Amino acid sequence: MRIFPPGARLAGAFQPGLEASTQAGPIRQATGELAADCFPPAVIQTPSVPDFLPALDASALLPGKGETVELAGQRIAVFNVGGVFYALDDACPHRGGPLGSGWVDADACQVTCPLHGWAFDLKSGAGVTKPARPVRSHPVRVVDGKVEIAL
Repeated sequence: MRIFPPGARLAGAFQPGLEASTQAGPIRQATGELAADCFPPAVIQTPSVPDFLPALDASALLPGKGETVELAGQRIAVFNVGGVFYALDDACPHRGGPLGSGWVDADACQVTCPLHGWAFDLKSGAGVTKPARPVRSHPVRVVDGKVEIAL
């Protein structure tokens, strides 16, 4: 255990004579003045907009079908369900089966792995057969007839 001498000022620790402001912000002395060792303001980061990469022509993928594409060195399964496109990582977490070659159930919005029958929700990548084993889903958009996917 580390022992500090009397009167030592510890950053972030309770110190007599200081009170927390009723609003979020730096610690203030009882007089209302900023404490000499107040914390710097928090840095607020704006979430970045994902980069979409062109994957294929929307007309090339018929409704109820899937296809595997390679984007930036990653294999991505793209699906067309009634004109709405979805994208998942292509490898099934069970044995790496190609989900882009799987069976699409448009009514349930699911794909079933062609190797061993594990099913996944196309919207979220959630595992239907094995909930503890999802696949990653990717944002998709269609611009000027091209399906674009964010990785």
